[in-house]
Amino acid sequence: MVRKNNLNSYNLKLENEQSRIILAVIIILVIVLLFRKSLYSIFERIIIFAILFLLFLVLTKNLIITTVGSILIFLLINFNIKYTKMIENFQSATEEPAIDFGIFQEPNVKKSSDGIQELLTKINGGIELKEEDKKETSPLNIDSKQYSDDNKPNALKAAQKEAYELIDTVSALKDTITTLAPVLAEGKKLMSIFENLKI
Repeated sequence: MVRKNNLNSYNLKLENEQSRIILAVIIILVIVLLFRKSLYSIFERIIIFAILFLLFLVLTKNLIITTVGSILIFLLINFNIKYTKMIENFQSATEEPAIDFGIFQEPNVKKSSDGIQELLTKINGGIELKEEDKKETSPLNIDSKQYSDDNKPNALKAAQKEAYELIDTVSALKDTITTLAPVLAEGKKLMSIFENLKI
C-alpha cells in the first residue's frame, strides 16, 4: 500500500499537557514583549514569530498550516512595524526645532537686528541708487555646485525613499500571494484526488 502525502499527514497529536506548556510559553513571551520599549530589534521580532508559530500550532495542530500562517502574519506585522517607524521618522523630520529666545538678548545679535531694521527702513523708503550701482559687473566665476543641498543628509528624502521601498515590498508580497493562491488551491484539489484514490 502506497501512502500518499497530503495536508493531514502533517497533523500533530498534542496532549493536553503539551498544549498547556505551549500556552504557558506564549504567555511568558508576551510578558517579555510587554516590558520591551520598542519592536525594532531582531530579538523582539524573533519573539513575535515564536508567539505566532506556537499559537498557530496550538490552534491548527498542523505543521504546514502553522508555518505558512505564521510567516504570512509575521510579514504583515513586520510591514506594520516598518511603516510605523517610517511615519515616526517622517514626523520627527518635519517637527520644528524649539527656538531659544534668550539668544536675541546677546549684543552681537542685537546689533545685527538693528542693522536689519535699518535696512528694512531703507527698503520701505526707497534706496538711493548711485552711479556705480547701475554699472553691470563681470561674472564672479563661483562654482555654485559646491553650495548645493543634494549631498547633504535630508530626513525627508530618506523617508520618501523608504516609503517607495516599502511600497515596492508590499507590491512584491501582494504579487507573491496572488501567484501562490491558485497554486495552493490546485494543490489542495490534487491532494483530495490522491486521498480518494488511496489503494
